[in-house]
This record gives sequence, C-alpha cells and structure tokens, in this order.
Amino acid sequence: MDDDGFGSPYRLAVCEERGAWSWTLLRGEAVAMTGQAPGLEEAVRHAAFAAGAHAAFERIGRKRF
Repeated sequence: MDDDGFGSPYRLAVCEERGAWSWTLLRGEAVAMTGQAPGLEEAVRHAAFAAGAHAAFERIGRKRF
C-alpha cells in the first residue's frame, strides 16, 4: 500500500480461515481496519479500498480538529 506522506505506510496481512480470507490493514504497529472476503483477490481489493478510506478520514480529522 502507498504511504500518504504523513506516517508509516499501510501493511496488509492476509490469511485463509475456513474457506474465507481474512485481511488486516496495519499502519505502523496499529490495526487500522480488518475484514473478510471470499477470495484472495477480493481481500486485496477490499484492503486497498479500506486504506484509501482510512487515509481520507485521517485527512478530514486533521483539517476539522
């Protein structure tokens, strides 16, 4: 995942559990978001979308507060 210039880049951890793929989006050592998807490609796509949304909400938070 790309670095947004304001901190650590996102990292993605993916594992298969009981026929579904679980993904965890990490920023530094903190968990940013988690989720599940039916396949590996979908898990990567969902995590990429989540990274964009997480970065956008962080930018909004910095501007508003």
